[in-house]
Amino acid sequence: MIIYILLDAFRGDYITEMDTPFLHSIIKDNKKNVFYRNVIPSLSFCERTEIFSGIEPTESLFFTAFKKDPNKSEFKRFKPLLNLLHSIEFILKLENNGKKFYRKIIGKIFKLLKVKTQIYNIPLNEIWKYSLTEDYNDIRDAPFENNIFKLLSEKKVKVLYETFTSLSGDFFSSDDQRFEYVKKVYSNYNFVFLYVGGSDAMGHKYGPSSLEFNKYLCHIDGKLKKIIEFINMKTNSTFILNGDHGMSDVKFHFDTKKHFDVICKENNIDPSTIEIFIDSTIFRIYSSDENIKRIILNDKLLNSKGSFVYQNSSHSFKESYGDIIWCINSGGLIFPNYFQFSLINGMHGYVPSNNEHYGTLIIKNPLAKNLNKKRIKLVDVNKIIQNEINERFKN
Repeated sequence: MIIYILLDAFRGDYITEMDTPFLHSIIKDNKKNVFYRNVIPSLSFCERTEIFSGIEPTESLFFTAFKKDPNKSEFKRFKPLLNLLHSIEFILKLENNGKKFYRKIIGKIFKLLKVKTQIYNIPLNEIWKYSLTEDYNDIRDAPFENNIFKLLSEKKVKVLYETFTSLSGDFFSSDDQRFEYVKKVYSNYNFVFLYVGGSDAMGHKYGPSSLEFNKYLCHIDGKLKKIIEFINMKTNSTFILNGDHGMSDVKFHFDTKKHFDVICKENNIDPSTIEIFIDSTIFRIYSSDENIKRIILNDKLLNSKGSFVYQNSSHSFKESYGDIIWCINSGGLIFPNYFQFSLINGMHGYVPSNNEHYGTLIIKNPLAKNLNKKRIKLVDVNKIIQNEINERFKN
């Protein structure tokens, strides 16, 4: 049996003898187990695609959670309703908790209408232009050549996937529910996917340097110890624990939309002719006007507070994610943005440059041979998982 545990936003330097004694005991036993302290993701919000496909965003065309694609948007057929709801929100001048409550009600309405995509804080009169990326379809069916689900299917491996995660689809809503379900049914499967989201949620809420997050590390270490020892008592299993990316403390905020409006005003640009999308750390601009692009790319404040990324990407990539893509410097949070209703204390999604941005990988009881490295790319995890599958399920 193989149990793949995705620890969302879990860094290698979180593993210490004091904070996570169980995980630390695994990495110390390097004759039986393998530890890659730093796993380097691409600048992306689609890490699962990197892991399952082994290819980077420019090739997979999965970069952030939403891309511009009206034809695939679940909201396209509700455009008149969305325009009405947007007008109501504007007239009521809803902000903060009021806006969050209003969006929650609208979310329930669209759930009744069988729409799986969440609306978050995306402008209601524009959301119909955008669709989900890696979660638009079931990622298990993605046509990538090295999709690990393809290999699992070829080997007729019985897979538990309900304890994983997606922005669409029906999954367990909490880590505790996922842990308990795995304990009940794991013996019916040969490969188990288990998602642990607390490290991401707690990191966002309190920041990775906080006392609260430090207490969480001890808590999740205990939970992992219990489930791994429980399964190990009855099976000879390989456990793959994978932190997909890191997390940084938020140290400054930047209102990118406000500055964008200033740029437009100073240069006599009509902002209504330009489409934008505001992620937590990435500001995307859709414009084919070369003069506008030149002005934005040369803006001093944008160049001091961040950097322009993926500028040499393909036409298809830019068509989906923007002609200009700007990423804020590490420790920054674009606010307001389309995903947070209030300020947070931890964030990821930066240009990966140090261990704050990196994930990690532990392989307990591997059957396949692994390279003696401390640092690998996130896309390399794909090959490591495939090797374990091939060794574990040879017949």
